[in-house]
Amino acid sequence: GMDDQRAEQLSRARVFSTAPGAYSPNIQFLARAGDQRGDQADMAALYRDRMGHVYGGGQQGAAWPALFADTVKGLQGAVLPRSSDVNGMLDHPMSAAFLGGLDMAARAAGGAGAELYVSRPDRAGGDSLQSAARAVQEELTTRYFNPRWIAQMQAHGYDGARTFLFLTDQLDLWNSTTQQVVTSADWAKVKSVYVDDEYGLDMQAFLDRHNPYAEQGLLANLLGAADEVGAEREAVGDARGAVGALRRDPHLLGRRLDLL
Repeated sequence: GMDDQRAEQLSRARVFSTAPGAYSPNIQFLARAGDQRGDQADMAALYRDRMGHVYGGGQQGAAWPALFADTVKGLQGAVLPRSSDVNGMLDHPMSAAFLGGLDMAARAAGGAGAELYVSRPDRAGGDSLQSAARAVQEELTTRYFNPRWIAQMQAHGYDGARTFLFLTDQLDLWNSTTQQVVTSADWAKVKSVYVDDEYGLDMQAFLDRHNPYAEQGLLANLLGAADEVGAEREAVGDARGAVGALRRDPHLLGRRLDLL
């Protein structure tokens, strides 16, 4: 039901984004929305509708979500370009929302999914292109699982505690969009560092004093990961996955209830 000229234009459509004046896929909000938390079908539909606007070939942001879905169905790889470490992969939800969302959208459209990469043109040699998983692991190792970095964040009190909460928010969004980036071992390490105080940084006292809300959110994300990631690992045969143990941890459950 369209004329030949319009069909010819749309057949060459390759540039998709949000509507004019809009920004972000918005799935970072749906990922945390009550009963719909982590619902991939709803998240994929929102991503398709938000990102399914065509540019170029006479199109200036017209909505063609079905065309977007048909295009990403055959997607094999996606690359997120970064030029510095000023804003990291886990500092905000946009990396997971845009890049992880593409893998989710490709699978929701009936495709096999896309391999996810990060390009770093500022780095010479073989590190200029790396998997998204490796990029996130670098950040976890050098920042969030680094006791010196954590101590510097603690020096910022309330805002430092928010940074620890935001880490778990972003890990949760990666989990909600793709299985390539965050593992159950990562969540187990978060618990070891921020709940069990692996580095002896008086983490519970710090959070209780400076930002109990951040502690509550961090624990809620850990328990959510235990339910979502642990159940998924068990479904594919990894019943002994590290995250599965979090659901049976009375210490973690007790800490969560104390803050309610």
